[in-house]
Amino acid sequence: MDNNEPSTDLLILHSALRDYFTTMQVLIKSFIKSGERMDLHQFRVVSRRIHSIAIILGKLTKNDRYLTFGQWVREIVRPSNKLRDIDEAIAYLEADAITSDAGKDFYKYLYYQRDKQFKKIHKSFNKLVTSDQFYKVGSFFENGKNFQLKSGVRHQIAKGKKKIQKRATLFNDDPSRERIHELRIKVKRYRYLLEPLGKDQKTIKLCKKIQDYIGLIHDREIQLHLLFSWMKRRFYLSGTTMKQMEKDLLKGFSSKQTIENYLAQFEGKIPMEECNAVAQHIVTDRDEIYEEFILFWESDNVRKSALLN
Repeated sequence: MDNNEPSTDLLILHSALRDYFTTMQVLIKSFIKSGERMDLHQFRVVSRRIHSIAIILGKLTKNDRYLTFGQWVREIVRPSNKLRDIDEAIAYLEADAITSDAGKDFYKYLYYQRDKQFKKIHKSFNKLVTSDQFYKVGSFFENGKNFQLKSGVRHQIAKGKKKIQKRATLFNDDPSRERIHELRIKVKRYRYLLEPLGKDQKTIKLCKKIQDYIGLIHDREIQLHLLFSWMKRRFYLSGTTMKQMEKDLLKGFSSKQTIENYLAQFEGKIPMEECNAVAQHIVTDRDEIYEEFILFWESDNVRKSALLN
């Protein structure tokens, strides 16, 4: 094949990127009108796919406009990160019906924070959809005849798989929050590359399951962090202990006993029993999901899969 003649796979990725961008435009407008959690979720999923594919196409071709486009989309998504985390925390509290006074107060705090974040992102999206760039940025989606290939799509697939295997080894040696998050990112990008190409449905399903497990663990960690942010503001907590606690929470995987020990240092300033109950509920749920993930991760279905071999 001539170096100036694009492969079928390359054209498929190019077409998928164009279609995803059109969908993203629709979802942004839909979210502006509705403010619904699912509209935001779908927008974020599509946007992450755009970012992943644009970066890959930028590497496959000598066209920096793909890389610029991918980074532009990433910046659009960034303001929605916190709103998404708050929405997941609200949904979690609603599903588990935490009815203590502390739980209800935390719930109100989340809605207050959601309102603040929603106003910010609503303003950002409104500004975006009235800009010329929002409609013109996709104009470089030409028919793809002038691509200059730097490396093949198959090479990128093999490269993505090797990156997952490397992260899997690191996670097996050190199953920390940092390692599990790195693994999730590589798995997610690999899945977004395979999906438009329709390659290896079994591996795509496996990637999604890994993503889902780690995503739930990540959500519980964020919810724990939000809980302590509420406590800090609600009960005016400060000082070295609170700063250390926040650092440890960001590192992740704090044990039940560690959480209880930290809370005990604020006894008399907070409703200890209620706050601890909400925190322990989140930690217990996180640990159960993590244990379930490890059983899945160590199963033959994963260990002997094409993804890790």
